[in-house]
Amino acid sequence: MTHFYVITTLQTVSRSAIYRYLMLLLLCTLGMVAPAKAESGQKYLVLCYHSVPSVFNGDPDGVSVLNLAQQLAWLRESGYTPIRMQDVIRAKNGIQPLPERAFLLTVDDGFADFYTHVYPLLKFFKVPAVFGVVGRWIEEKGVQQNETDKYFRQQRFVTWEQVKEMSDSGLVEIASHSYDLHHGILANPQGNLKPAAVTLQFNPKTHSYETPEQQRQRVRNDLETNSMLIQKHTGKPPRIMVWPYGAVDNVGVQEAANVGMPINFTLRDGLASTADIESVERSLVGNELTLNSFTYMVKYGIPKQKSDPVHAITVSLDRIYHSDPAVQENNLGRLIEQMVRLEVNAVVINPFTASRDQAYFPNSVLPMRSDLINRVSWQLRSRTGVKVYLQTPQVVAEQVQLLTLYSELSQYATAQGLLSDSEQYLFQQVALQRMRYFKPEFLSLGAAKPQLISIAVQNTGANSIVQAEEKIRFFQRMGVNNFLLDGDDFLDNPKYFEQLRKVLSLKENPYL
Repeated sequence: MTHFYVITTLQTVSRSAIYRYLMLLLLCTLGMVAPAKAESGQKYLVLCYHSVPSVFNGDPDGVSVLNLAQQLAWLRESGYTPIRMQDVIRAKNGIQPLPERAFLLTVDDGFADFYTHVYPLLKFFKVPAVFGVVGRWIEEKGVQQNETDKYFRQQRFVTWEQVKEMSDSGLVEIASHSYDLHHGILANPQGNLKPAAVTLQFNPKTHSYETPEQQRQRVRNDLETNSMLIQKHTGKPPRIMVWPYGAVDNVGVQEAANVGMPINFTLRDGLASTADIESVERSLVGNELTLNSFTYMVKYGIPKQKSDPVHAITVSLDRIYHSDPAVQENNLGRLIEQMVRLEVNAVVINPFTASRDQAYFPNSVLPMRSDLINRVSWQLRSRTGVKVYLQTPQVVAEQVQLLTLYSELSQYATAQGLLSDSEQYLFQQVALQRMRYFKPEFLSLGAAKPQLISIAVQNTGANSIVQAEEKIRFFQRMGVNNFLLDGDDFLDNPKYFEQLRKVLSLKENPYL
């Protein structure tokens, strides 16, 4: 693991930077790494709605029609200009820039209340919108079986006749929200359900996963089916893919583009940019967001301000694994509870055993100790909200095998990105070309300007914990609050756990 750095000489930084630049330039020339694109586009706001009932019914994704009307009125009175997706494309191509304070309205799922409640508001305020429809839900006229969401069970869906009427109006652009990917599928032997668009389906009868090729074909067939349905009923093929749950990977982006949908709507927060229509950030509006909260979100919450401090920890799957499934589940539950109490917002997982000779995921290179990272990464992300990052140790010498290993890892691990340091920078850039993750993030270590400071806590002696506390306080006094606790043995000691919890806590930081 990268060591703890305080001072680096200018000479070392310069040589390291020059070396990385020359090697990256070589890889770009060989086509192994795509050069970074300059961010030069205009920013615009994309709002994402779902259900718009006449009266708020408790649906966490819902906003009442009166509330929506007030929000649209405020946007108009505050100088915001509604735009179409075509305006974004024209701005991207340099034909005409977007107006100041531009916003794009989007509504997902194809609920009938879009036609009865939203569509009249669009005509009244002269606001265009993008409407994402799920083909199967329209075809089956809202009759869904085995649906656990009580608010979904209460919904009805638009008809194709209504879809055509709105499409013909010029106010509504119809987008694909998949034909039948808006649900979870069995993702691992432990029973987790994960988004169908980005998951290898697990078959409990054969105790095996579908292959990546089968998953790609399943996604391709789905996108083709919905695109053909939309074109059949509106006369216009969709060009926008609205990914269910915002879950998308490189496979989905490639297949959507092949079907004629190069524009992908996600649920990543932030302002969208005309420089990138392949991935469009959207801000979710739901849970009957009040007008005061809505105006605050638009003014202050959507533009990316100074991010929260990163408090991360490395976790070994060895501490969770046990031959007895019940004990293993108890270990995972305890870890989740500890992550909540520790108030970390990022967890870095090593997908291999400490001996580095076994993996915690199905692969063709190393023996698998247990199919575990699939469940652990998903549980951490879905139950605690932390971001999950992966370590990429060099567990085999052969580079081709190593790239294969990490490509296979990305099929099973739910992750937002990789833990990066200068020693692995070039390899990780190449590895990402093989992995499924779409626009992954990096947690940076060991560079001239590290994103976070690594604090070694591998040893659980009292002196080690005191030293870790002193290092954290030292950097906090300097205004640095991004830390990675490198080691998890202290989790087994309640006293040491509490000491590090307090020193990391934003509430108890005397320098904030």
